[in-house]
Parts: sequence; structure tokens; C-alpha cells
Amino acid sequence: MDLNIVVAGVVFVSVVVCQWLYYYVSIFLLLGDDCLENVMTMFFEMVDSIPLDDMNDYPKLSKAYYSVMLYITKDHSAHFSSLSSNSFRFMLLTLQQGVRSVLSTISINSCTALDSLLSFVHTNCRKPKHAEEANVVMSLLQENQEILMGILSDMFHILVHEACKNQWSMSRPMLPLIIFHPEHFDMVGCGNECKFLNSSVHTHTHT
Repeated sequence: MDLNIVVAGVVFVSVVVCQWLYYYVSIFLLLGDDCLENVMTMFFEMVDSIPLDDMNDYPKLSKAYYSVMLYITKDHSAHFSSLSSNSFRFMLLTLQQGVRSVLSTISINSCTALDSLLSFVHTNCRKPKHAEEANVVMSLLQENQEILMGILSDMFHILVHEACKNQWSMSRPMLPLIIFHPEHFDMVGCGNECKFLNSSVHTHTHT
């Protein structure tokens, strides 16, 4: 299928999903209608056919995609338990790419989506209502530890070495990332980053 057609389809489905999530989600839940689940499934199936490198080459696509991710992770993180391993991995890679984006909107949406997804796992893995879905998502996250470590490393690098305009949004998912895999904090050299920050503060104080 032509990539331009897929991109157009994803943008259209993204608009539909955002509108439904915003206006009609309570009605779907009340009536037990699974059409929203079906649309989200179709959305991820279409996204899977887009090369990762092309995700940010189409401004309308990237804006629509990360907006949908923001809404889905906020109230429907359980849906990620239905994704295949490859689809889930691709989704994490898109979030990593979004975190690195120079566009504040995309970076903020990616950080917020990641925070919501990890918080869903931490909050619900022992609760009866969503324990099954949360544990499936946790297993999928465990399969992609190197991506999570890469995201954490990227965040520390951006916060310390770059002029980050959305420090608060980027700092939000850092805690659940560290809690999820504490060893990653040392593996990515965060100890050195923290020493750098402390040294900078100390130097500034005595000047």
C-alpha cells in the first residue's frame, strides 16, 4: 500500500479516536460497546506499516499520532496488553523518538504518554480490575529494557546538556523509569550526571 495513503489514513483515524476519546468514552463504557477498541486496534495496525524514520517526516502524521498516544495512555493503557510484541516495541521506539524531538508539543506528549503507561503498570499490577492487563504490559516492557534504558539516558542527556524547554514534562516519567529498573540509573551513567549537577551548583554558590 502506498505510504501516503497509509499516512492519510492514520491522520484521519487519529482525529476520530481523539474525538471519541474526548466526547463519547463514557457512553461506550456504559453500553459495553467495543467499537472504540476496534478503532484503536486499527490505528496501531496502520501505524505498524509506517517506517519509524518516516514518523516525523510528515508533520500532520506526527502531530496526530502523538496526540492519540497522549489520550490512549491517559485512560486506555489496558489496550496495550492486546498489542503484539513487535507492535509494542514499535510504539516504544516512537515514544523514544518523540522524547528526542525538537518540537516541544511532540516531546511533551511523548513524555506524558510514557509516564501514564508506566504509572498504569505500577498502579494496577496488584489491583483486581486491571491486574491481568497491567502484568501483560509489564512483561512487554521487560522485553524491551534496552529501549527504556535508552529513553532514560536520552532524558538525562537532554536535561543536563541541552537547553530543554520542557523540563517538568521530561522529569515526570524519569521516576517510574528508575523505579521500574533501578539498575538502569547506574548503567546509563546517571551518577556522573548528578555529580556534574552538584558540582555546577556548588561552583555557582561560591562564585
